[in-house]
Amino acid sequence: MPLLSHTPRPWTSRELAILTENAAKGATVIAALTGRTTAAVKAAAHRHRISLRPRNERRGKVLGEPRTGTLEPLDAIDLRAAILDNDLDPARLEYHTTHVARSRRGELLDTCPVCAARPIEVKSTGLCKACHLNVTTEAYRHVTSEQAAEREFAAERQRRHRGHGT
Repeated sequence: MPLLSHTPRPWTSRELAILTENAAKGATVIAALTGRTTAAVKAAAHRHRISLRPRNERRGKVLGEPRTGTLEPLDAIDLRAAILDNDLDPARLEYHTTHVARSRRGELLDTCPVCAARPIEVKSTGLCKACHLNVTTEAYRHVTSEQAAEREFAAERQRRHRGHGT
């Protein structure tokens, strides 16, 4: 890795405030306001998880996010039927509806570090429910395959010890 010809100047709290307040205006405007390069502004925004996307920008939406930026209204009869059939948990629906409303108001919310799309729901892992289940499933698969390998190793060692091996 090549050495830098200079040591980068750390970002001050004033510059970070300028970055946060003018994020929707883009990296070039912020670069002019702070006296930094556009690349430095983009890197700082990425590091501090600040979006430089203009308001109502349609490009680069998160997978599954509606293109219009608004949720489609659900038919109340279909919603009631889904809840009664246990296809939809009303508590989870309320939780996610509240999360969407808070994020639309611009409140900073903790999102899952794996998918960066859903709110953190499992406090012990700091992940959303779906990612937590995926990670847990993968861990169980790993442990199960490790246990199978240990059993196979012990059986082979026992077979050799009893003199049945080559």
